[in-house]
Amino acid sequence: MIVELFGLPGSGKSTWARTQEQGGIWVRVRIDSRIELLAYALCFVLRHPVSTFWQIVYLVRYAGSPRLWYTKFMNLFVVHNAKYMKASRMRYALLDQGHLQNLLSLFDTPLPDHVLDGYLSHLPLPDIVVCFDVAHKVREQRLAQRGHRPRQHLPPDLLQSWELASEAHFGTVFRKIPTLLTTKVLTEKTSESESQRIIDVPFLRFVMHARMPTEKAHGLQIARTLEALTRVGTAVELWVPKRHNPITRDLFSYYDMSVTFPVRTTHSWDILQYGHSIGPIAFWIDTCGLLCALLFLRTDSEIPVLTRSAPVAWLLGLKGVPVYFEAHMWPQSKSWAFLALLRGVRGVLANSEGTRERFLRAGVREVSMVRNGVDLKRFQLVRAQEDMRRQLDLPIHAQIVMYVGSFARWKGVATLCRAWCTIRTQYPDTMLVLVGGTVGELQFFSECAGISEDKRVRVIAHVSPEHVPQYLHASDILVLPNEPVSEEAIHYTSPIKMFEYMASGRPIVASDLPSIREVLSPEIAILVRAGDPDALAQGIITVLEHSEVGEALALEASRKVSQFDWTSRARSILAYCLPSRP
Repeated sequence: MIVELFGLPGSGKSTWARTQEQGGIWVRVRIDSRIELLAYALCFVLRHPVSTFWQIVYLVRYAGSPRLWYTKFMNLFVVHNAKYMKASRMRYALLDQGHLQNLLSLFDTPLPDHVLDGYLSHLPLPDIVVCFDVAHKVREQRLAQRGHRPRQHLPPDLLQSWELASEAHFGTVFRKIPTLLTTKVLTEKTSESESQRIIDVPFLRFVMHARMPTEKAHGLQIARTLEALTRVGTAVELWVPKRHNPITRDLFSYYDMSVTFPVRTTHSWDILQYGHSIGPIAFWIDTCGLLCALLFLRTDSEIPVLTRSAPVAWLLGLKGVPVYFEAHMWPQSKSWAFLALLRGVRGVLANSEGTRERFLRAGVREVSMVRNGVDLKRFQLVRAQEDMRRQLDLPIHAQIVMYVGSFARWKGVATLCRAWCTIRTQYPDTMLVLVGGTVGELQFFSECAGISEDKRVRVIAHVSPEHVPQYLHASDILVLPNEPVSEEAIHYTSPIKMFEYMASGRPIVASDLPSIREVLSPEIAILVRAGDPDALAQGIITVLEHSEVGEALALEASRKVSQFDWTSRARSILAYCLPSRP
């Protein structure tokens, strides 16, 4: 693990590094001889040719005063590259002067943000950055006590220009770094005990072969898990491939997150956008592109990684990274290849008991069941049903039967449409609201023929996660009509909407499948024969005619869902995945 220190002269970087080193775990990186300097510098050039090229370009373009060219070349290029290469081979390394410090030392005049961003984008990055944000007055006092300051031999005009540039660039980079790297901040007010513990934090990385943000449920699951881990004091990073994304909002606003964490984008081919032209092979080409990017990206063997991609788990396992696989399904074919890719993982996190049992039957020993969750606070803040209906332009006095989710076959929306034919005839005051897809998607199912012409049916396209609680609170009955058309539906799925349904305080009518029965029971929901529209219609009618039954079930569901919040999931992940630190 590499920890790099970043701060202006006099901010206390070297003093803090020496104190950490005395603890016997962390080691300050030093170059002890010319041979070592040349050897590690050459290794860096071979290992990071692109970074080397761009460092030279910036060095030549922005080196400033000719009298400093040789000094900058040796200190900011050769020495820092050699120290980084040496640090990458150490278990716990401290860089008190590293590549990020070049952003303060290389440029003699203030430069636009895009120049700094460009230089930063080509630097090999550490695992953690400790920023020393110390007031100017305090730094000046420390420099005076030390008796010397950097570049004091320069003419006053050059020295002043460089110092002004350094302070301006520090502010720019200080705002930028937390979006790229796990960042800890020390100020002159930080207590000594807190200062010593600042890098002794749990650390997890999530490496995903997925577009983020995404309208699909796995995106919400990843975002909420990372948010919860951050809240319980874990340093987390999300690594995702570079993708064309129709969602223009950033990850944190789209999922309405009140915390942030670094999101690193790997430079790999975005082939999936051509999937409509070249077919399923686009996925595998895209996967190969991501694997190539991860192959050449430094990944620390001290930081556990979670992923939902078996190929990613395979590659990182080969690189010696402690990998944990998040399992949400079992492949329908070629399971032998799937198991081969997972041979190097430390453990499997299964989303359901059915998934866990399937992995155990396949011979995987380290499997832990960690369910999905729900953000209970988001459902507690929603206003009354009548207010929600006005806001969402839904009829105030209708009995609203609602489904929220994708319109895939196995999700059961076609079965619900057939059941609706019975309900709409017998109960003229009811309305069906389908949230999460389009009328065009429903046309693929013969059971949904004519649904677009029914004035008592409202089809609402995908809504962002922040609005889902509002829709659920606007309903009278929530339906989970999964069909038993695949093993995923029968045994492996653990729908996030199931937990959100429970938190909404509305009666639930759900398919009686083993995957659903793991959480729902007759005490908290009406369970009906899966894939049977008549049974589904009868379950909905039961709640329509006996509101007191629905209210009792909803109340019990609200009580039970308290054990399925995202914080509980985060703590379960930490207990299983994170090895004890020395």
